[in-house]
Amino acid sequence: MKYLIVEDERFAYEEVKRMITKLRPEYELEKQTKTVIDTIAFLKTSAVDFNTDGHTPCRWQLLRDIQSFGGHHASDLYNSL
Repeated sequence: MKYLIVEDERFAYEEVKRMITKLRPEYELEKQTKTVIDTIAFLKTSAVDFNTDGHTPCRWQLLRDIQSFGGHHASDLYNSL
């Protein structure tokens, strides 16, 4: 499984990456983005499959900052896709 980390704080990014590497070493970090704008650009230009039907196995996970970052709130990400 591939994953994307959306995090603007270096320490938080490193900690999330460390935990995933430890708990799920088979997972592959595809990208780290720091802003909503960068994340949207990446997702719109990449073959990312975030299973939304609840039945098909998902091949991607999006891990995001839950607070405001880069001048936008994380919920803006979902609203624009």
